Amino acid sequence: STWVLVEARVRSNLGVAVASPWDPKHAVMAAAIYARDLGASGTPVTEVNRASYATAACKYFGQCDGYSSSVMTRTANNQAQIDILEKKN
Repeated sequence: STWVLVEARVRSNLGVAVASPWDPKHAVMAAAIYARDLGASGTPVTEVNRASYATAACKYFGQCDGYSSSVMTRTANNQAQIDILEKKN
């Protein structure tokens, strides 16, 4: 039922005729759309301060104990790796 809520927007955002929850690119886009629907928006720093991303992640994954800080730590680590890779190009 969640896929039905986001599938048309996945197609639109990715410019594809058919979206599949089994395609990793489509699944990541769907998760982002769904998190935004649940209240996530802005940058990771903004989200930590407002806790909207953490709230959205808790709703999405159904658990919250210490989860929001682990999500934000992973987000910061991922962004640091992206920054390194972008500087190499």
